[in-house]
Amino acid sequence: MQVHQFAVSAGNERDVFSGGLFVVRDGVVSRIDWLPTAGIAMHGRRFHRVASQRQHDGAEALIYDDGGVASYLRIDGLDDPHDLLVRSDGTILCVSPSADSIVTVAPDGSAQAVYRAGDAFDAWHVNCITEHDGRLYATAFGRFERHRGWQGAPAGAGILFDLETGKDVVGGLHSPHTPRWLDGAWTICNSGAGTVVRVVPGGERTNVELGGFPRGLCAIGDRIYVGVSELRSAEGFRGTSAIAVLDRATWTELGRIPLEGGNPYDLVPIDDATADALRLGFGFSSRRRRNLDQLAMFDAVGVQPSRLWAIGDALGSRDRRVSIAASIPARVTGRTAMRVRCRVTSRSEALLATAPPHPVYVSYRWLDADGAEVPGDRLRTPLPATLPPKGSLDLTLIVAPPNAGGCYTLVLTLVQEGIGWFDDADATSAHRTTVEVD
Repeated sequence: MQVHQFAVSAGNERDVFSGGLFVVRDGVVSRIDWLPTAGIAMHGRRFHRVASQRQHDGAEALIYDDGGVASYLRIDGLDDPHDLLVRSDGTILCVSPSADSIVTVAPDGSAQAVYRAGDAFDAWHVNCITEHDGRLYATAFGRFERHRGWQGAPAGAGILFDLETGKDVVGGLHSPHTPRWLDGAWTICNSGAGTVVRVVPGGERTNVELGGFPRGLCAIGDRIYVGVSELRSAEGFRGTSAIAVLDRATWTELGRIPLEGGNPYDLVPIDDATADALRLGFGFSSRRRRNLDQLAMFDAVGVQPSRLWAIGDALGSRDRRVSIAASIPARVTGRTAMRVRCRVTSRSEALLATAPPHPVYVSYRWLDADGAEVPGDRLRTPLPATLPPKGSLDLTLIVAPPNAGGCYTLVLTLVQEGIGWFDDADATSAHRTTVEVD
């Protein structure tokens, strides 16, 4: 079964909320951070994001690889950053609606305009950019000569145009965003009209009514996901939003995923490794990260510790309680170790840490058809950070199958070295699955 996982960027509208970056995995939303973000993009194994600061304050770009943030760029020459595109050759393009321009961003953070619609401030509101068949296309609210000429203009003034020729490809739009060439048609968030419009070659259009302010979309398998924000002009504006889920074949709406804390700007499919990298951020995938996490807790309450107190103290049976959620295949080969994604949630009042003298690890046991434990060494996976009381951590552990084929029960649990297995103290502190080993 295909995992439907994507990143969502959200900006800050009217300062009601902070925006940030989110990961949605099979309908479950988790917040990565609170940094207001507009354009996001994947290029190879690298995830790019541009932070949307207040106008005239410049911009920030963060680039992640599988180990977290690989590089940070301060882009002083980019005002009011919106969309982001990474071309096939690695060139980074950013869009500035206030300047009605598109700029390239060099590795040192310097920006150079490659397109400008006019001299007036935010006249066209050029906002999103995409690449199709090697050509660049952008959306704008319309062709105007004065500052924010699009305000009060006719609803059909919006356009999708070819940057090289300047010619309109699709017209008659209302505050358009997020152009994508998808399944043989231009698919555009017709935000001001509350719709997604699909335009096939020849000009025939299909409108999908979503309401609100649609912006940001991606396709995964048989689904289309579209960000839908509350209209900013709505009475009692709270900044609520959701992700509309559409059937890719029929474009009918199947449901919505609530998104608290931001107006969606862009949606990009990601895999598990990228999701882990976004969570890691500027942290370290080593013991240094756990140490810094503990120091940050002290700093938050204004205390200077004499030592890091989240050491591996021996845990009593009441503190060896967790819940584990995991997705495990029903059949595996005995020659290949499995990579298992799981979420560990503490039901303890203690801190759980992979730290001496009694480190806590995520591990597993195999039981045969009679319920007896299969002998052998069990791989240990350290916790990626200190797990606080009632907190949760996502991680990937490596599970080596038994040497002999057959039907087994795989028990995922935690173990504290020198103390004992968590499911021995509390049988519910484990995830059990029947697995056929070839």
